[in-house]
Amino acid sequence: MIPVGILTAAATSSFSFLLDQFPSASVAYSLRKLRAGYTGNCVRVRRSSDNTELDFGFVNNYVDTASISTFCGAGNGFVTIWYDQSGNANNTNVSTAAIPQIYFSGAFVLRSGKVYIQFPFNAGFNMSSQITRTAVQNYSFWTTYEKNATGNQSIFLGSAGYLWLDYGANQYISNLSPINITPNNYAINTRYLVNHISDTSTVTIYSNNSIWGSRTNIDQASLNAICSTANRSATITMAEFVFYSVSQAANRTAINTNINSYYTIY
Repeated sequence: MIPVGILTAAATSSFSFLLDQFPSASVAYSLRKLRAGYTGNCVRVRRSSDNTELDFGFVNNYVDTASISTFCGAGNGFVTIWYDQSGNANNTNVSTAAIPQIYFSGAFVLRSGKVYIQFPFNAGFNMSSQITRTAVQNYSFWTTYEKNATGNQSIFLGSAGYLWLDYGANQYISNLSPINITPNNYAINTRYLVNHISDTSTVTIYSNNSIWGSRTNIDQASLNAICSTANRSATITMAEFVFYSVSQAANRTAINTNINSYYTIY
């Protein structure tokens, strides 16, 4: 069942733009506006009635839900492109015939009144350019995360292996580098704000602002796919993903607060 509810509008006067506070992200995908000066689109949507596609931007710093609703009507809306707000133009595109969905039979995918994108187990995005990392290179990312089934979930993937594979108690930061998070584990049908920080060759996993585990980062793991269809059995629901090619350890709590204040995850 697809959760629906009342859409909430973002207040322009009090809106906190994440990338204006913490710039220099390598990629930044979100259903809210992340930079005040960003003038591009948010998503490209394909409607089910005739397979027409159209770009949609932001209204009051939030994805233009009114226009998407008018465009899709009583049908379905599928996201074919998620636009990068970082300034690097590293937009995503669908990686398979199955396409992530934002609108189901006349209703949005909602969590706490905010729109999310839902990735069936066989749907995902490719990035237009891979972010290549060398061994033990620092990085940081934040993402909203919800899954509807247990098992191994390949979330972020690169040509050199996993950047993040949710494999129950073992969270892989590359093919040979697991972090054991027992007894936490990610529960199904539960939203999390997940954050990985690689700092001075150690990777630490945070979920809902709590440390879930860490280990020495010994392997290279690049990034070119989001919600990869390889090794995934769950539907993944997501609204934001921001990746920095540096450690943001000093700003971790503040970035976490910015995202959680908007999405009300925990």
